[in-house]
Amino acid sequence: MPCVTIVRLLLATASLAILLVACSAKPSVILDTDIPAPPGLESVFARGLERRGDELIAGRFVFHGRVNDARSLLERTLAQFRARGWTLASRRTGDASCMAVVVKGDRQATISIVANQIDPPMSKAQIDVSLVGPRPADAPPPGETVAPAPSGVAPEAPPPASPSAPPAEPAKPPEAPASAPTPNPAT
Repeated sequence: MPCVTIVRLLLATASLAILLVACSAKPSVILDTDIPAPPGLESVFARGLERRGDELIAGRFVFHGRVNDARSLLERTLAQFRARGWTLASRRTGDASCMAVVVKGDRQATISIVANQIDPPMSKAQIDVSLVGPRPADAPPPGETVAPAPSGVAPEAPPPASPSAPPAEPAKPPEAPASAPTPNPAT
């Protein structure tokens, strides 16, 4: 009978350990997209998010956690990007910091990893996502989205002028610039 109790206790402990590991796992991708998060780091904030359908096309994502070897973490992160169809465009590595740029279609992601050599658990990684090439002139800046007005609703008119304000003067046509006399070609 004591063997059965020990086996049950071991099974319960193993189940609890699996549950705790599963609940504490860091996200493997950012916002359910094709952009992987640096393995083992915790997301601390995101800003400037812009989507095109299921794709993230703009945003800055900051992570922190223990980084003992920036190069190793960059290689593991790049392997995850490659597995999702991204291509390495450039890379720069140093002792405590690394940077890489990956591209996929018309998007690019810049990955920066800085190992805090004094306090490794306070190290930082950042991923900046953007479109490659110029943005259309009528596109809002990254991070801003413009919602269309609901159908049947006219755009809001500007507020009326204050009754105590003087009436606006009509615009004057521009004055022609003074020009020097034109030489006569007949002379």
